[in-house]
Amino acid sequence: MSALLIIGGTVFGTASPAAAHDELLSTYPEASATTPGVPAEISLTFTGEPQGLEGATVIEVLAEDGSNLANGAPEVLEATVTQDLSDGSVVGEVTVRWRVVSSDGHPISDEYTFMVEPTGTLTSSPTPTSSPTPVSSPSPSEEGTETATPSAASGNGDIHSQPSADLAALPILVITGGVALLGSSALLTVMAGRNRRRRDRAAQQGKENTDES
Repeated sequence: MSALLIIGGTVFGTASPAAAHDELLSTYPEASATTPGVPAEISLTFTGEPQGLEGATVIEVLAEDGSNLANGAPEVLEATVTQDLSDGSVVGEVTVRWRVVSSDGHPISDEYTFMVEPTGTLTSSPTPTSSPTPVSSPSPSEEGTETATPSAASGNGDIHSQPSADLAALPILVITGGVALLGSSALLTVMAGRNRRRRDRAAQQGKENTDES
């Protein structure tokens, strides 16, 4: 702050009382702006050309810990004052305090702030996509197993289907058995009739022989 209060006495003595003071027109970085890391320099542009006398222009760029980031003396070029900054890794609020002698010879001063954010802001890494699981080809033994499985299923199917085949053939067997039974009964009836007729014939002949004698 002591540097801001030092100014040449001859500057104030030669100031014109009727002249208007210069005003701050723009700054870089702008007030309340946010920059990625500490900028290489700051600049102040005025409506008039500040006087470039030695010690007339003072700029302090203060970090939150109070350290001054200004590097070397400010440079006045026409209406713009440029101040180089040291390469630091500070973050947070930075305060710029400046004092210049305007073109009318009167000192003017003010301050503003801007924010510094880290330059190495981490970004979320993309989630790795899982590669499709390769389908392994079945080994010869597995192929034999898989081939045997349908055969076993087929064999099981034959076992389960056997009663159905027997049931389907049952009516045919019943009919065949019935026909055979009826045939046997008819045959027995025919044979019994023949035997009866033979007995009747034998009895008739015996009777006739008896009558003749």
